[in-house]
Amino acid sequence: LGPKQFREIAEIKSLNIENVEVNNVVNTIEKIFKQENSGFSFEQYFDNTVQSDVVRAYSLMNWAGYYADDFTKKSKSKDRFNASSNDMQHVSSALGADFLISNDNKFLKKAIACFAYVDCKTVVCNPKDFIEKYCKFV
Repeated sequence: LGPKQFREIAEIKSLNIENVEVNNVVNTIEKIFKQENSGFSFEQYFDNTVQSDVVRAYSLMNWAGYYADDFTKKSKSKDRFNASSNDMQHVSSALGADFLISNDNKFLKKAIACFAYVDCKTVVCNPKDFIEKYCKFV
């Protein structure tokens, strides 16, 4: 099973995943993944840590097409697989930080869903919102 095959599963195709409530995105995808792979145990492949939960959540969202990175594209100047992997690590590394700030809207959407999944209070926003909402200069 891979991203292309996973996105072809009837439940995933009909889900319209980008319109699912952000707090339910990962749980919804995870439920379908487990239904399709009943013998698969996440515990065999992921440590029982919040960082591993974020990595799994980010990967599942990419697989299901939730603001997915096209990590199959590779050119001389861009390697989307490595870029996507780096993005996933940034989200995991930001656990417990006050803010995660980026101009990449797809990245922000997945970070918000990851943090909702693990109940992390890190504020996820773009630079403009950070300055307007959170920077209070005296």
